[in-house]
Amino acid sequence: MLLSVRPLTRLSSVLAPRCSPRVVRAFSSETDSHSDDEGRRRLLETALSFVPQMGWSNDALVQAAHQHGLSPACVSMFPRGGVELVEFYVQRCNERLADELSAHDLSSMRTTERIYIITKTRLQ
Repeated sequence: MLLSVRPLTRLSSVLAPRCSPRVVRAFSSETDSHSDDEGRRRLLETALSFVPQMGWSNDALVQAAHQHGLSPACVSMFPRGGVELVEFYVQRCNERLADELSAHDLSSMRTTERIYIITKTRLQ
């Protein structure tokens, strides 16, 4: 079972009071909610590269904002800070696991074989 993560919020409503209009346009669109999710995803993806040095913290998110040329204030679109970074990482791992397991016909395997394949794939 995949971990359920709360849906990503609209960036424009979160960013508008805190960031310049240029930043809001760069990471969102009033007509395309997909771009809102994509902007958050890009920032979180970049922040993961800073986790080894800075931990699961707002500092990693601030560094990601800097790398994208954004104001550190834009990190406020992640009100739970590092917790959202951890959730994103777990969600990404679960998506990758599901992709890898889709190559196996788990329904035709015995339970012990299924457990073995799932555990081995998760630990790789």
